Amino acid sequence: LSGIAFGPEAGFMVGAITAFASNFFYGQGPFTPWQMMAYGAGGMLAGFCFAKGRLPQKPLVMAVFGFLATILWVGPLLDCSHIFLMVSVINWNSIIAAFVSGFPVNLSQGICTVLVMLLVLTAIIVTTVIANRAPEEVPLPPADSSQVGVEDPDEDDGSTDTDAPVGDQPSDTPVDTLPTEFL
Repeated sequence: LSGIAFGPEAGFMVGAITAFASNFFYGQGPFTPWQMMAYGAGGMLAGFCFAKGRLPQKPLVMAVFGFLATILWVGPLLDCSHIFLMVSVINWNSIIAAFVSGFPVNLSQGICTVLVMLLVLTAIIVTTVIANRAPEEVPLPPADSSQVGVEDPDEDDGSTDTDAPVGDQPSDTPVDTLPTEFL
């Protein structure tokens, strides 16, 4: 998501730091640099593929991309760590066995990626659309701005200048000219 939103560099950094930070809870090990590289590469790949509109930023497209990137890119990179760190004799049989035994894990991670992309992205998009909808009509100040906030001297509202506590001076900014978040 960070690669899609902020570009390939941010995608790499967030992916790498996420793996590093999560291993403070799950345990650091010789696999940590491999995870950092794989997750960072996944974020960078997303940044390159979605940059400048190469792929549309729609939840379904991002979910399919996330699934394929997990199965074909991130998962095999992590399987390579198994080959280089755990296998005593590296040959074609041990390489194939590592990739075949890693496929169910990669598949489950790909399915979780699809679910997160569809559920979270849909919620984010809906929230963003609601937050950025057109604001309600805001009343404009009167045409003659010199008259804003000027009271009619003949009108008596029953209060005197001594009614206000000391330090409560009226604001020089008329209410009609404040931004809408202050109204």
